[in-house]
Amino acid sequence: MFIRKESLRDYLLKYPLTTILIVLNMIVMLYAVLILEAWNNHRVVYDVGGVSDFYLREGELWRLFTYAFFHDGIYHFLFNIFAIIIFSPPVEVMLGRMKYSIFLVSSILLTPFPIILVTSDAGVGASGFIFALLGFYFTLIIFKTIQLDEFNQKLISQFIIFVWVFTFVFSAFNWQVVTIFGHLGGWIAGMIFGFAFMKYTVKADRKAM
Repeated sequence: MFIRKESLRDYLLKYPLTTILIVLNMIVMLYAVLILEAWNNHRVVYDVGGVSDFYLREGELWRLFTYAFFHDGIYHFLFNIFAIIIFSPPVEVMLGRMKYSIFLVSSILLTPFPIILVTSDAGVGASGFIFALLGFYFTLIIFKTIQLDEFNQKLISQFIIFVWVFTFVFSAFNWQVVTIFGHLGGWIAGMIFGFAFMKYTVKADRKAM
């Protein structure tokens, strides 16, 4: 399920929405590096595309979407892209393109609200959507809506534990709450959709799952 064995061509054809998400992130990363020269000043991505209570009060509501495509450095970008490549395809197959599109857009829009409520700092990155994917998987696994073999269940469980531990350790060392609450917002959004979609029959595609 989580081991990608497709050729690049098959991946692009089979998971078009995931592919579009990856390509958009790559384009924005190139824009940040080449045009904004973000390697000299990481804060520029927050100024240009980050989301915060301040920017929203200024009427810049488009930031509720753009924040998810800007990243604070290459490592931030690579980790998030890797996670999307691995964990997004099965959800796209399970939900189908229409419901996956709703899940994607809604998760991106819902993720920032815990940040807005607790801090004035800006946030960027696709990790909120990744935590939405993980929250979605968590809900389906807990309520046995989806059956995973031992390997895949152990893999997703260990990854969930790792990213939450990393979230709290990273936030503690950097004295920031944006990361914690941004990830929490994505996780809650994913669980909400996990509950919402439990009534639908899950499409079983063994090549993706």
